[in-house]
Amino acid sequence: MNDTSLIKPIEQLPSLPNELSGVYGTNRNQLKNQQIDASDDFQALSAWLGRYDESSQTFRSYRKEIERLYTWALQALNKPFSSLTVEDIQAYLKFIADPKPFDYWCGPRRPRKDPRWKPFEGALSEASRKQALTIVGACFSFLVDAGYLSGNPVKLLSKSSRPKPYNAATVERYLDKEIWQLFWQHLLQETPKTENQQAHYERNLFIFSLLYLQSPRASEAVSHSMNSITKQHGKWWWLVTGKGGKTQRIPWKDQSMEALVRYRTFRGLSPYPSSNDNAPILAKLKGEKPITADMLYKIIKKKVKEISIAIENDHPEYAEKLSLASTHWFRHTSLTHQADDGINLRYLQAIARHESIETTQRYLHIEEETFHDTVNRNNTRILRNKKQ
Repeated sequence: MNDTSLIKPIEQLPSLPNELSGVYGTNRNQLKNQQIDASDDFQALSAWLGRYDESSQTFRSYRKEIERLYTWALQALNKPFSSLTVEDIQAYLKFIADPKPFDYWCGPRRPRKDPRWKPFEGALSEASRKQALTIVGACFSFLVDAGYLSGNPVKLLSKSSRPKPYNAATVERYLDKEIWQLFWQHLLQETPKTENQQAHYERNLFIFSLLYLQSPRASEAVSHSMNSITKQHGKWWWLVTGKGGKTQRIPWKDQSMEALVRYRTFRGLSPYPSSNDNAPILAKLKGEKPITADMLYKIIKKKVKEISIAIENDHPEYAEKLSLASTHWFRHTSLTHQADDGINLRYLQAIARHESIETTQRYLHIEEETFHDTVNRNNTRILRNKKQ
């Protein structure tokens, strides 16, 4: 089936006949002990996704992977999600490593309402394929536990069929200090000529200051109001509500306050936020509505692209890495640089709001670099001490 009407976000797909909707899926549980109100695959998948906050990065990530598999099953196999087998999952893993026809499945990132929207931007890396499989497997497990499906085909995959485990010992999606400093200097040196350009410039300065100094997730950056920044006992703090709806207090740094005062002053607000200040921390240029996570992503990718092009001739390697950066890279960059600067690991865990200290340890790069340099110097001494 090559029906372009099915290349749409999952919530926009047309009604399907029973043989494709999952009403008669071959993996449907026939024991009548279903724990969710779902008669077809779309309703069942919606029940799973409904467990997550729609504004969260987790929800968007899970929805993306599920609608990719759901659409592929309809298009490539002409079968519903609830009829997928182990062999189908194996075929899907091969497909996402090299989606074809490329133009049919892939395209630039666009809003979900854009008719040119595509489920993929291109082939998925091994790490991304592993993450996709993990998410899909979790969905299957939920639907089995809920009595909607009989079994989880992902669980039955052989080890050789699975993407190789991603080495997550350290985080690699971050900018080295040299690249960050070059990026920041280019950003500072821009010379806006119109009021609109000045508005973009001031907001960009604050956005990148916020991401680098406070290490927020994208969903946190766009979902908080000014009164989440509060002064207690003479010090400024940020009350951040993050993953799982947990609210934690982290220091609002002095440099962050300098950036905020500049941004608020430009917007015509008082220099410092008050307890009744409900204005969004990141607002649209006109009005007082907050920007969305998707808008933030586009702002960041646009600026990253511009500066990558600007430094390409003099710093091609820096430009290449910078061009890959997206919103979450700047959180990783912030945490990595703080780790490199020797901040106490427990404090870094609090700043990152990680449940586990092991997650925070992924940002420790300096120790392995020291290890490498020490071993390298030792080998050099051995060679130099040899007789000629």
